[in-house]
Amino acid sequence: MLAAIQGRPTDRIPWAPRLDLWYNANKRAGTLPSRYRNATLTELVDDLGVGFHAVVPDFRGLRRPEDDAGRPLGVYNLPAMPYRTQF
Repeated sequence: MLAAIQGRPTDRIPWAPRLDLWYNANKRAGTLPSRYRNATLTELVDDLGVGFHAVVPDFRGLRRPEDDAGRPLGVYNLPAMPYRTQF
């Protein structure tokens, strides 16, 4: 995933499926496969070897004040992100 973001060649297509929707629905309904019944979403995607997709990022703990500058444009520089956008 990072190689693709950085413009470097990759050996496969990066994939971060929306498993959060599937996981939350099946967790609530009690229909997760037995293998994942007690797993967190992070543990599930790690086990499957796919990217993690988060809908609501953690906006707390910015590294520096200017990390919030792009927010009105929909550009976020959050600590959990593996990259940083500079204007």
